[in-house]
Amino acid sequence: MAIDLEGVDEYVLVGTTALIDVAGDFSAATWIRPDTDAHHSWFNQSRLTVSDAGIFFQLLNAGPVVRFFARNDAAATLAVLGTTTVSIGAWHHIAITRAGTSWVLYVDGVAEPFTATLPAAPYTITTRRIGVESSNSGNFGWLNGQLEDERVYNRLLSAEEVAILAAGYRGPLGGEVGWWSCQNFRGVAHPDGATLTAATHYLRDESGNGNTGDPINGVIARASDAPRMGVTF
Repeated sequence: MAIDLEGVDEYVLVGTTALIDVAGDFSAATWIRPDTDAHHSWFNQSRLTVSDAGIFFQLLNAGPVVRFFARNDAAATLAVLGTTTVSIGAWHHIAITRAGTSWVLYVDGVAEPFTATLPAAPYTITTRRIGVESSNSGNFGWLNGQLEDERVYNRLLSAEEVAILAAGYRGPLGGEVGWWSCQNFRGVAHPDGATLTAATHYLRDESGNGNTGDPINGVIARASDAPRMGVTF
């Protein structure tokens, strides 16, 4: 299964405090099928009272291509932008990893390395969201497309681990701090095509850390043909 967002006002709320610790290594990965060449946000933790403050995992238009963006409380910024184009209307596995000043952006398991310095803390976080970016200027970067098996880590995913995920593995790798497989929606018996109701049809956090996803404004559950193999759960 996947979640389908139409790029208008749908998103998934997965908490209100920092999940990723920017003081150390971290990684994020997802299966994504963008429906338009646009600015798509697939995970972020941000500060609603300050413009563009937080850390953002994105696909950026003009391709689209994979992008990581950060802005700390002092308005120091970092943008790491890949060059590999992601096809519209097709499933891709994308991941971003950071270890010190070493970054790798992955598309379907193929690595593109960068060297860049993340602005130092503090990052005051007041929301975590899938499918939209939010700040004092409102919401933007709405995802128009589908997502499946999104996961975040406070550790470095190795190239081998990213390759395993990109090959369609759906089981745990260990150390997930948030993991929304999109296979489990509370209270939906037959989810294909079902509109998920906020505060009712929650997305389970498979990491066991209680970061339940609340689908806001009519997120839809879809049967998915994204590649998969091996253990499911």
